[in-house]
Amino acid sequence: MTLETRTLVQIAAQQTRKDFRPPIGEANWVFYRPEHTHEDLSAFYNIFAQIRSGLNCPKASFLDCGSGDGIAALTASGAGFETVYGIEKNRTLLEKARSNLSAYTKQRKNPGNINFLHGSYYELLPNTPEVVDQARQELISLYEQDGIFYSPKPENYAQALLGTEEDSSTIDDLLRNYLFTDRTSRPKRPGIIKRGQLTVDVIYIYPSDVFFNNVFLPRIGKIMKEGSLLTILTPEDDPVRVKSGSLQEKKSFPFSNHSGISMILQVFQKKPRLDFSSPRI
Repeated sequence: MTLETRTLVQIAAQQTRKDFRPPIGEANWVFYRPEHTHEDLSAFYNIFAQIRSGLNCPKASFLDCGSGDGIAALTASGAGFETVYGIEKNRTLLEKARSNLSAYTKQRKNPGNINFLHGSYYELLPNTPEVVDQARQELISLYEQDGIFYSPKPENYAQALLGTEEDSSTIDDLLRNYLFTDRTSRPKRPGIIKRGQLTVDVIYIYPSDVFFNNVFLPRIGKIMKEGSLLTILTPEDDPVRVKSGSLQEKKSFPFSNHSGISMILQVFQKKPRLDFSSPRI
C-alpha cells in the first residue's frame, strides 16, 4: 500500500454510517454510505494512475460526478491528476467531502488543485427542458411497465420512485427538484464547461439514479471534448451499454469485490470528429 493510499484509508476510516443519512427527496440520488471500502482504495489508486499515465497531456483534469464523500476524487488527485473537481447535490455529503479535503491537504505538501462544487451532474447537460421531458418519458414508461399495479396515479408513483414527500401538482416539478439543485437557474461551473463543452480529460461516475442510462448517458458524450474519457463504475454482471455513437468503449478494469459485489470500471472515449475536408488517399 502506497503512502497516498494509507492517507486516504485513514481519512475514510473516520467515517461512520450515521454520516450518510440523506434528507427526504434525495434518498435515491447516491448510495448514502461510504462509496469505497478500504480494500477498494488501492485498486482505485492503481487504476486512476494507469489512466493518468495513458493521457498524452502535461496537466490532466478529473471530474467526479456525484462525488459523495470525496474519497474517489481525492484518490484521483493522489494518483496524479493535477486538477480535480467533484460535483455533489447533497449538501451533507458535500460538507463531508470538503472536510475530507481539509484533512487530506494537511497531510500532503502539494495536494494539487481540488474543488468540490454544489450541484447535480444533470446540470452539466445543455437544454434543461429537453432533459426534464426525457426524464418524464422514462418515468411514465416505468409506471406503465410496473408502477401502474402499485400506484393509482403517475404522480404518486413519481413521489415513491424519487423518494420525495414533496406535494407537487405536476411530475415535471418533481423531476426538476430531483434532477437539479435550482429549478430557476443553472449554476456556473468555472473551469468545467466552456462554450457548451466539458473541458475535463476524465469523467468518473458511480451512477445510482433511474434516469442515468437513457437521459444522462446519451447526452454527456455529445458535450465531452474529443479524446476525453468517461469512466463508469458498474456491476460486472450488468455493464453499461452506450447507445451514443460518439463514445467508444476502450477498456474495463475488474474489481474482485466491491462491497460484496463484483464490479468493473468501464472506460469509454469520445471519438474524434471525421474531417471530410481532407482528400482521401
